[in-house]
Amino acid sequence: MKEKSGFKIERYFGGNRYVIELTNEELEKAFRFRDKEYMKEDARRQFFDFFGLDVDDYYEEELEDVQETINKRGGGFSFRFLANDNETLEYLVSEFSENQDCNAAENDIWKNVIRDFLKETYNYNY
Repeated sequence: MKEKSGFKIERYFGGNRYVIELTNEELEKAFRFRDKEYMKEDARRQFFDFFGLDVDDYYEEELEDVQETINKRGGGFSFRFLANDNETLEYLVSEFSENQDCNAAENDIWKNVIRDFLKETYNYNY
């Protein structure tokens, strides 16, 4: 039998109370899943920031200006697509995790990861 974590989930269905206690393995899996989701949100935020946009507060015209700059520089990619592409975000998270260094600022690592991704994948120099 797997060791229980002490973390319990309580739900009510049809007037009945159900309590499920997660195993350590289940709790770890849930934590890793949610952590990865947070990291992808961070990657998206950093991607916007790399191009001078605030992910929570931007105008459509600003997005169009960014795309125009990308096109002028021969980027050959859609900002809107990459900023919302799960595969791209997972790749950026993976690269960030590999390059994490306690002696470097996280924002600098993100910038380097995004810059390298765009250069290697699209031959884009920002």
